[in-house]
Amino acid sequence: MIIGLRRGIDPPINPSYAYSPELIVTRPLIGYLSTVHSIDYWVAGLLIRPMLADLTEAGSWRRDTAQRFVLQDGLCHCFVLERTLRHVAFYLADHSQYNCFAAPSPPPPANQSTWFCAPDNPVPPPEGSHNAWRYLLRTAVDLPVRVSHVAFHYFARLDPGSGLGPPDRFLSTFEALAEQARIVHTLLPEGPGMFNIVVGTQVWTVLREDALDPRRKPRVHSIQHFRDPAAPPQTDNAHPVPLPGETAPGRKEIASGEFVAASTLVAAAPALPTTVRRPPREP
Repeated sequence: MIIGLRRGIDPPINPSYAYSPELIVTRPLIGYLSTVHSIDYWVAGLLIRPMLADLTEAGSWRRDTAQRFVLQDGLCHCFVLERTLRHVAFYLADHSQYNCFAAPSPPPPANQSTWFCAPDNPVPPPEGSHNAWRYLLRTAVDLPVRVSHVAFHYFARLDPGSGLGPPDRFLSTFEALAEQARIVHTLLPEGPGMFNIVVGTQVWTVLREDALDPRRKPRVHSIQHFRDPAAPPQTDNAHPVPLPGETAPGRKEIASGEFVAASTLVAAAPALPTTVRRPPREP
């Protein structure tokens, strides 16, 4: 990956240092990891510190000709840290996770917790936590849609701006979102447009820009919950409750529009009442 590497050296940091606020993770670094693996920016930010912690323990360290520290896992991933070890200079990968031939990482053991915290507010994981960054990366890559940060907040019923919830619960919430997203994707009509997909007691607002280009995943802009979870979301119950921080225009857009029955979900998950509708075009 890197030309001009010198012989291997002992690790200059401990795995726990990856979660130190002294180690700076920049926005461009997060953006590059997001681009390489075609995952959402906010998910990429959650991955970097767990990746560093894992590679610090299991990877190999070298110095390059500029005396920077180069950390590699020997397979796919590489980080370069500045000489002061206070700044992650950049990230490299031989290929995207989508094109990786390594065996997929299995889900974490059921009896072990996981830990994902915001990159700008690092909190060390408790002892015994399972580092599941490879599993999260694969799950994010395999998602058939992109999910906005705000949409995740709505799905998890979190206040926008309140963070991603408890670090030890993020992965299970993301798994639930991914499972629902696969169902929503099967219900998307063909062709570009903005669609409201109703699954169970949720409304997913999804933008599909180019259905013919598999690299352009549809983007989930918002996920809203119905007021009465016991009532099926039919046309006479099509009034999603705006969660904290949501504006009235967003509610109006979701609550309007003509419903079109969708039968594709009936075979896939008959327990979930489903409706698809396209918001009306603005004049």
